[in-house]
Amino acid sequence: MERQQLENLRALYRSRLQSAEQQQAQLGMNTPPHTILYIEELRGQVADIERQLDQRQRDDEAQVLAAGPAHNEALEQLREQRDTAQRSLHFLEQQRAYFGPAAPLNVLNDIQETRAQLAQLDAQIKEIAGDIGVPNVKAVEEITHLQALRAIQQRRLSILEEQRAMLGRSVQTEIAIEISVLTQELEATEQRLREYGASLEAPYIPDEVTVPLSIEELNLLEQLRQEHQRRLQFLEAQQAMYDIYTPPHIIMEIEDARVAIARIDGQLGVYQKEKTHASAVSQSSDNSDGDVQPPILGAEEREQLEQLREAHQRRLQTLEYQRARRGNDTPSELAKEIEDIRSAIGALDKRLGYAELHTTNNEIPLDANAQTRLESLRDAHLDRLQQLERRSATQGSDVHPDVPLEIESIRENIRAIDQQLNAPNEDKVIPQSTEIPASAVPTRPQLEQQRAEILRRLQQLEQRSHLSPEPTPQSATEAAELRGQLSDIEEQLAELIIAETPTEDEFEAPRQTTDEAFEIVIIHIAQQGNGYSISFVSNTGILRATLAPSEAQLEELAALARRRLDEIVSTQVDGQFVYQSSQATIAPEIYGKSLRALAEAGSFMYQQLFFRTDSSRNSHALGNRLRELSQRTRLRITIISERVFLPWTLLYDRETIEPGNIDTEGFWGFRHVIECQLPSTSANLPPTPGGQGALISTDGTLQLAFVGDNGLDSQVAQRVVDQQRATMSALPNVGLQDYSSASDFNRLLNNDTIVADVIYIYVLMLGNSDTNADDMRICLGDEQITLTELRARLPATPLPGRPFIFMNAQRLLSADPTQTDSFVPYFLQRGARAVLGGEASLPVFFAAQFGLEFVSRFVAGEESAGNLLLALRRAYLTQRRNVLGLLYTLYGHAGTRVEWDEPEAEQEIPGYARKAQRPATKGALGSAVARPVSVIEQLREQLDDLLTELKAIGDLPRDDATLLQAHLETAIYNARQNVPNRQRILDTLSAMGKITQALRARYESARILDQQIGGAQRLAEDLTIPPLSSFA
Repeated sequence: MERQQLENLRALYRSRLQSAEQQQAQLGMNTPPHTILYIEELRGQVADIERQLDQRQRDDEAQVLAAGPAHNEALEQLREQRDTAQRSLHFLEQQRAYFGPAAPLNVLNDIQETRAQLAQLDAQIKEIAGDIGVPNVKAVEEITHLQALRAIQQRRLSILEEQRAMLGRSVQTEIAIEISVLTQELEATEQRLREYGASLEAPYIPDEVTVPLSIEELNLLEQLRQEHQRRLQFLEAQQAMYDIYTPPHIIMEIEDARVAIARIDGQLGVYQKEKTHASAVSQSSDNSDGDVQPPILGAEEREQLEQLREAHQRRLQTLEYQRARRGNDTPSELAKEIEDIRSAIGALDKRLGYAELHTTNNEIPLDANAQTRLESLRDAHLDRLQQLERRSATQGSDVHPDVPLEIESIRENIRAIDQQLNAPNEDKVIPQSTEIPASAVPTRPQLEQQRAEILRRLQQLEQRSHLSPEPTPQSATEAAELRGQLSDIEEQLAELIIAETPTEDEFEAPRQTTDEAFEIVIIHIAQQGNGYSISFVSNTGILRATLAPSEAQLEELAALARRRLDEIVSTQVDGQFVYQSSQATIAPEIYGKSLRALAEAGSFMYQQLFFRTDSSRNSHALGNRLRELSQRTRLRITIISERVFLPWTLLYDRETIEPGNIDTEGFWGFRHVIECQLPSTSANLPPTPGGQGALISTDGTLQLAFVGDNGLDSQVAQRVVDQQRATMSALPNVGLQDYSSASDFNRLLNNDTIVADVIYIYVLMLGNSDTNADDMRICLGDEQITLTELRARLPATPLPGRPFIFMNAQRLLSADPTQTDSFVPYFLQRGARAVLGGEASLPVFFAAQFGLEFVSRFVAGEESAGNLLLALRRAYLTQRRNVLGLLYTLYGHAGTRVEWDEPEAEQEIPGYARKAQRPATKGALGSAVARPVSVIEQLREQLDDLLTELKAIGDLPRDDATLLQAHLETAIYNARQNVPNRQRILDTLSAMGKITQALRARYESARILDQQIGGAQRLAEDLTIPPLSSFA
């Protein structure tokens, strides 16, 4: 071939190469593999023609391809196909490494197909030529591929590690997992390179020497550069949207596009320099002051930069609005993202020539969008300002020191926005804290009244929507506005609950929990569209998130947890229901299995609430915050929800479950005090100023209404109901009235003259309210009472005395967590201070024993309802290995407790010291009415007196006295437990009695001690109710 022919052929190949590269620039990393191979082939042909331009060796390439045995063309064709497939596989593997987990499905499929093709070709080659014919891996190509693959893996790993460092503790789990996997892949690639003895990095290849280009080639390069530039602008817009969460392959493709543009700029050579020089001369002629002017941009490039700036601006607007709403509670990563976006906008302003506008004294005119954005931002700052000022006015001098500083900072931000809006001072007035009178701060009753009115209106709109197949847009708009108002009111109520809760100095902790410091938190769940939002309020701020589970999924989640509780209750061993027997102590192996089953159910519920795959980052942060706080300290958790009823006591917040080592502190019900409140009924609850409104005060006899199903005694063939009635009627200073028939029960709820402080209901509840509330029935003998009958026959007026109600029934709530028409909201709407009941079926004997333990200690005023419930759960767990305390849930005020008025102190006589006396118990001769002293209190005091006298005695033998003191200290320790171990106390006192009986003939002090030990034994025998197996 002549030289001219070779040059023409080179021009043709170059033209085809330019078209292929332009297509590659448009598609980016989505370029098909055959296009990449075609580009490489064209480049090779161009390079070959340039090397052979002065030679006429037209058949060189054909000879190279035909190298090998002439008699076996089929074998050579198979080898050529294999080489092509191998190069395609190399490219696909690099493409997969480039995209990481986001690799397109077609790339993954092509990798599998190409590998299968290679295996098939190897088999065919082996069939023709045997083992000798199988081609070896070409070391040079394989090394080049591994070096390129390693460079991609290292780039991607560096980007991910930088993102992890910037996100800190809030890093996504997916990033951490990919870093771990990518690190292993990188190590494997480097190991393969070491096996070849090759360098880890590809050798440096200098740029090719540029040659003068024709006008046509320059135009093609310009078009190619524009395609790269458009692709780059699109990728940068994506990066602006994702910002710190930008996928690594987008960042890498941006870098590659910039490198490609720089390479093309280098190829343009003199042409680009001349163009730049001409522009500089033109600029200098118009600017004699020597200032550096922004580069001249084409119309298309300017439009792309402005679109990118607008994308940054929209993202910045969203983030600034969030920061204005959160104030000092703004996460650090959000604040950093705001600063990064502002820097990016500043860089764009310089390129667009906007930077000089910021340095002049002239005011920058705002367009309509910018003005709307600033006004929205100003409104958000005002909302936050009013929220902080309400908190400051409510808490007074107890407000957190950061609040005044944040208030002043917000005022400065509002002033700056007003300056940008060019608003006159009289139009944009920032409210001062001194201008807000105390009467302007809404009180809790006012807010609860507003919330009740909004809920009633929403209920009317919902009923109207059921009647009309197509709700009007006005109704939908009004409902949305009402839900927004409801959300704001509930946030204010949450802050007031925190403010009204007594501090640790004001709160007198019950004796059984004097060492417990409960931190108060609030969990508020509200309906949001078709799902639910959750807010977490603590003394450190507010976290909000959207629950990933839908309403139906929450319903199934609650039903699943309750079914697991029912399964525990129905546990059988050798045909015996171990949890339904009269023996409350459970065998260790059964206890271990039950604990593991409940931990699995509680952990699954926790994961589904906060850590589903489709959960938001805010949901993850809220779940992690709850877990950290729960593990750090004990909490008093107030759960406010109208429709979501979950067995919260069952939640298990530990990250892992060790089958043989379940952490019981991971269960919320075994660690925290939990109260559930229904917003629609909170307005009917008694007020709680200073935390004291939940007290049941009495100066004489506490009125206990006993509602028992006498038919249960005949069903279980034991006097379960009758024994509870008899035991409670013997409690000190307690007046028990029996309402165990349907007519008596109706009279209790209807007669204003009947004042009950505590209502104890021990009945069998039949039916299922999943579909119909009428199906739930309370059984009293041969009669049954439905909830619908109570609502229809009885008034909705508050119950006299605002009682505490213990519904010790088999079913308290529907299995449907959104079912609100049940006995719980009914009694709360009637003004009950709190309602305690079971989440699942309650075993007859366990319920009777737990109920008697609770009522006996509650009416004695030992502890509040929430603290006592927690103490009994833990006592049954630790001393009897019984987990059924988790069945009970408390609704209303967990701080409800009985307070007995103490008698007036007797006048002290100077110089006369006397021993302090206990308040006299009911029936004591000549005693005044006083706070009753329970049996356990009397026993503890008697044991303490006995120890004092024993230490004062000096005539007993030393060894006997030491042994007596050891036994006595053991008895005192067991008596001090939350639920005293009656049998151990009796055994210890019996051992002491044997010692004193052997000594009483010789020592008068031993005889006195023996009498006192006998008195302590009689108190210990009356310490708890008789075993339920004796109810016959």
